[in-house]
Amino acid sequence: MVSDISLNEAEDRLPVLPQGWVQATISDLIGKSGVFIDGDWVESKDQDPQGDIRLIQLADIGDGTFRDKSNRFLTSAKAAELNCTFLKENDVLTARMPDPLGRACIFPRISQQCVTVVDVCIVRTGINSIDHHWLMYTINSPKFRLKIDALQSGSTRKRISRGNLSKLVLPIPPLHEQHRIVTKIEELLTQLDAGVASLKKVQAQLKRYRQAVLKAAFEGRLTQEWREKHQTDDKHFLEYVEQNWEKYHKGKKFTKIDPSNLLPLPVGWLWSNFDQISQRVTVGHVGPMKEEYIDRGIPFLRSQNVRTNRFDPEGLKFISPGFHIQIKKSTLFPNDIVVVRSGNVGVSCVIPEFLKEANCSDLVIVKQPYGILPSLGAYYMNSTALRLVNAKKVGVALTHFNTKSMAEMVVPLPPIEEQKFLLAEIERLFSIADEIEQTITTSLCQSETLRHSILKRAFEGKLVPQDPNDEPASILLERIKAEKARNAAEVKKGKTLQPKSPKRKIKNGN
Repeated sequence: MVSDISLNEAEDRLPVLPQGWVQATISDLIGKSGVFIDGDWVESKDQDPQGDIRLIQLADIGDGTFRDKSNRFLTSAKAAELNCTFLKENDVLTARMPDPLGRACIFPRISQQCVTVVDVCIVRTGINSIDHHWLMYTINSPKFRLKIDALQSGSTRKRISRGNLSKLVLPIPPLHEQHRIVTKIEELLTQLDAGVASLKKVQAQLKRYRQAVLKAAFEGRLTQEWREKHQTDDKHFLEYVEQNWEKYHKGKKFTKIDPSNLLPLPVGWLWSNFDQISQRVTVGHVGPMKEEYIDRGIPFLRSQNVRTNRFDPEGLKFISPGFHIQIKKSTLFPNDIVVVRSGNVGVSCVIPEFLKEANCSDLVIVKQPYGILPSLGAYYMNSTALRLVNAKKVGVALTHFNTKSMAEMVVPLPPIEEQKFLLAEIERLFSIADEIEQTITTSLCQSETLRHSILKRAFEGKLVPQDPNDEPASILLERIKAEKARNAAEVKKGKTLQPKSPKRKIKNGN
């Protein structure tokens, strides 16, 4: 945000203009048949889903792209009553509200008639000596955005008034240079967009890769070579699980999971569930909390603190030691597994070592698992393919997730030594994916910087060569000025039609 930059300071940042260029405002570029006005004040009561006139909205205005997202309409009769301005192909539409503030796009060819809302400014030069694509790129350039930010207003909903837009100057190149600038910008941005699309494709592939790793892990394929070199014995592992069950679940009968409905497992593995391999499955505190939060105290986790395989401290709340004792059922310790039970259901992480004691809200808690390494248990819960298979096999519906569902969630268990190797392999492969993803993230940030650099160079006259044979932009502006003067004189003498009546007054003066 650069709202503290004055217009003069922003102006001082303009470079020395190249030969043949001039500075002018948008208003200076508007010919006698052009418009530089806000869209129309169309209220909800004016709209009609069955109307034949489409209402273009802020959501349609992208940063250099028409997004074509809206689905609002009004009738021709209502548009006439409101004295609406109908859009034309190639109009430059500028959003007077974020995000980002002042973004502009070209209005494309659309089969039906369209008008737009008051917070979209319409620029139509009405002459052939201004390239509208050049104008759009100029408005979207970094320096012009700085100037827009300097004149924004509003405490909560930032906006730029058309009056303030009309004050801002642009560097105007000769017409032929405008065309060359547009051609070069679009050539470079097309290449850049192709690179960005490739990077985002790899990002999506990395998500699938991680899931493929987890699927291979819990089907035993990731540790197949390890098993060939190490003897495994599911009998001793089952005895270990049963002994711990008897320790923490006194009086309850241990029942082996029937594997007949489940996937076959590698030698040495066994099917179990979270009830059998943890001290208990419980749930966090359910009840009003707003009055209990304090600035410092016992950490209190909510679902937003539980991310895929990691604890996120952002927005962490705190409660008093006294209230912590009252809700001790929800107490968390390092190595507990917590699972989101509403919203992003099933997302899981392990309580880290530095959270020595904490509480949580409506999360499912797997207390101190002993039959599975905690991190491996969290990876299993975050394995989409395995969770879906599990839900299908045992009837656990993750859309209605509770402690019973979690307790009955079957899990394939390798022996502990194999679990250690398996966990190391998952983390090794994930770390490779993380490094690639970080490189992609950095490259995407660099691509955005490069995009700004392209526009910056373009409007400093450094992107394409100047041609001394081009007609200077000053002559163009003189022609527009003379045309306006003639039109004004003709209107005064009554030789042309008067402009249409003023639009209905807009609320808040914007």
